[in-house]
Amino acid sequence: MRKPFIFLLVIFSLWIWSLDATDILFYYLKRSYSTVSLFTVSLLPFSILSFYFIRLFRKYFTEEKQVIGISHKKTDYLFVLAFLTPVIYLNVARIYFPDVSYDIGSYHLYLQELNRFDNLKNFNMVGSGAGGTYFFTLSYKFFGIFRHLLGFRMGAILNTLLFFVCFTSLFDLIKMIVKESNGINRLPVFFIGLICLFAIWADNTLIIINSYVVDFLGIPILIELLIIVLFRKLHATNGKNILMLFFLLASLLIAYKLTFIPYALVLSIALIIRNREYFLKKKQMLLTGLITLLFPLLYMIYNYTETQNPIFPLYNAVFKSPLFEIRNFKDERWGPRSIAEVFYYNIVCALDKSRTNEWRFFSVRLLGEYFIIISGMLYLAINKFRIKDRFMQLLLLISAIAISFNYLLLITTGYYRYGIIVEILFGLCLALWLMYFLQFKKYILFFALLVLCSVQSINTFNRIFKRGTNYSWYDYPSIKKDRPEFVKQQKHLLLHDRQSGIEKEIASLQIDGFLSSDCDGYIRILSPQSPIFNITAYGNRKKLITDFEEKVIDSFSQKHHLYFLARKENVFQKLQELAEKNYETEKVLCIYPSFTYIETPLYLFRIKKCSVQQ
Repeated sequence: MRKPFIFLLVIFSLWIWSLDATDILFYYLKRSYSTVSLFTVSLLPFSILSFYFIRLFRKYFTEEKQVIGISHKKTDYLFVLAFLTPVIYLNVARIYFPDVSYDIGSYHLYLQELNRFDNLKNFNMVGSGAGGTYFFTLSYKFFGIFRHLLGFRMGAILNTLLFFVCFTSLFDLIKMIVKESNGINRLPVFFIGLICLFAIWADNTLIIINSYVVDFLGIPILIELLIIVLFRKLHATNGKNILMLFFLLASLLIAYKLTFIPYALVLSIALIIRNREYFLKKKQMLLTGLITLLFPLLYMIYNYTETQNPIFPLYNAVFKSPLFEIRNFKDERWGPRSIAEVFYYNIVCALDKSRTNEWRFFSVRLLGEYFIIISGMLYLAINKFRIKDRFMQLLLLISAIAISFNYLLLITTGYYRYGIIVEILFGLCLALWLMYFLQFKKYILFFALLVLCSVQSINTFNRIFKRGTNYSWYDYPSIKKDRPEFVKQQKHLLLHDRQSGIEKEIASLQIDGFLSSDCDGYIRILSPQSPIFNITAYGNRKKLITDFEEKVIDSFSQKHHLYFLARKENVFQKLQELAEKNYETEKVLCIYPSFTYIETPLYLFRIKKCSVQQ
């Protein structure tokens, strides 16, 4: 079922990566380009990569049909759509409202539009731009394409489409588990769909519907890698093909976002352990490492030549880029505060929900399944790792992978939005344990676990649906109370918000440049030709940054029209920061681009450096 959707996801990713590769090539050749020339030149790497992946996929799925042999009826697709009705409803309920969350306006939109000449024009004079300026752009441009085609509001539909891809991947995974199990009877399609729905029925998944958050993009690829680990054995005839496909997909996954690295690492280790004879015999270890670097290496080379840090601004205590503080960036609000706390952090979050995320959401499944997995691992150890039942083997292996994901997530970021796959696998394991207890008539355990699953499902429903579908990366209006009025105000913009809608107003201002703010993404859309000057303390060469302010920005503000953009919620804070840097406001405009709410305008300030310190 998943075959065409995984294929389209990969091919589309290869196309965007080819565009990025061409953009970087033109950058190093110091040649500007048109959109037509960018698309034309990118056809060469795209064609080569696509041809190779098509061959890999054809062999891979042909063997899967022979070895595993799961089949589907046409009605299965109707079941998938039926079970995804809540997700579709959620998207429809939010479709009129633009995603105005902080990160989107700060750097997501900037990266969606980025060509590398922008970074040179804007930030490379001394300091870098906001921390996200040099993030890998593949996943952001994925969403950018949809935004350009469908407009700002409809462009976020990509996450809903990814739910469909994820659902079909889980559907195939569960069918494979059932087919290989010798103790589980044939499972009706209805119950397979129910398990898939429960797996994705989590706060951190549903909250991203109709959002430009990119963390769901890699989930279908992760599930595909899991399928390979669980069901494909490498041998002389198929080893090279599966090996290449696995590590190329892992490479693509890392190029989406660096937060996927821990999960790709766990699955790679699991594949090597399960096929250790093949790896030792063929001496493939070096090759796998080189393959995995293929797609992210493009961005790492660019970042290193520009900043001296291949994953700028992360781990700058190691790479010591002069453009960022010498420290390893981590949001200290989230995650364990000691090594020991890693092993009981789920209990900590259950007791203190402020440690989880901005909304104090903590899913019961993260606590309940954590203890169930630990119990399963103890059961495995007691039996000296000798489990004959194939279903239990698969369940315990998935559990081991899920708990490894959880620990590595906590060690790296501690933020469960970056670990959506953890919530999905925990949910899948809970559903599989329910199947096991029911099949073998362990009714007390079955009903106890059913209560846990029901409590989590109801909690998620109450948070996301009953309270008015108003929890997302921006608080959407309540369906029952506020939504009708908001829809009336916003519906005329649906499919008509590809541009800001205030181009003439912006053009009349004769904007020559901007000071960098937390609105760089908005600036990139409003005035794409205007340079953005950063003076917000990024970098560790303070004297050079001070010289840059005095020799470049100060004189620029005296001779040209320099502007600053701020959001309604922090406009006074930003004005104070400008005053501290000795800038005065000459003009203020309240603007209403098509990608904001009427209630949340942006404030545009024309500013100038004071000639005398106030």
